[in-house]
Amino acid sequence: MKLTTKIIADKVIEVTGCNIRYNNRERGIVEGRIIYARLCKLLVKSTKKVIGKEIGKDHSTIIHYDNCWYDDEKYSSSMRLDFNKIYDLYSVNNDVSNLKDDEVRELINSKDLLLLRNEELTRKLKNIKARLRWSDNSKQNILEKNLSLNLRNKDLERQVRELKVKIVKIV
Repeated sequence: MKLTTKIIADKVIEVTGCNIRYNNRERGIVEGRIIYARLCKLLVKSTKKVIGKEIGKDHSTIIHYDNCWYDDEKYSSSMRLDFNKIYDLYSVNNDVSNLKDDEVRELINSKDLLLLRNEELTRKLKNIKARLRWSDNSKQNILEKNLSLNLRNKDLERQVRELKVKIVKIV
């Protein structure tokens, strides 16, 4: 059986429970379309026009979906898990015929846990980077305030000197 865009679209609808052919921008449907576009790119090797035609989208939308795939923060781990379920089902390189059912389940669970852990660590890394940027901004603000205070202090010292000169003139 030759793998086609229709077969992949039907499987994505089955796994995600979202009709990716439906013209709607709900997150679940869009994530399903992103999964579909990525799977077609990897497994079917069709043109973006052919991939888009199956779900009523043009080639530029498929390019956008492909770019969205790499946006870790925006899309959920469940989307990645759904992708992996379908990819593992149709992937030619996935030879598990010599493994026992328990071993296959254990490998799949391990892979799912590693994906979730990877997402968690990516999120933590982004938080750390954000804190570092905030810290750098805080340092900059402190330096600017310090400079401002130094300038104000010098201005006050100048005023004190002027007052001393006036006092000396009066006396």
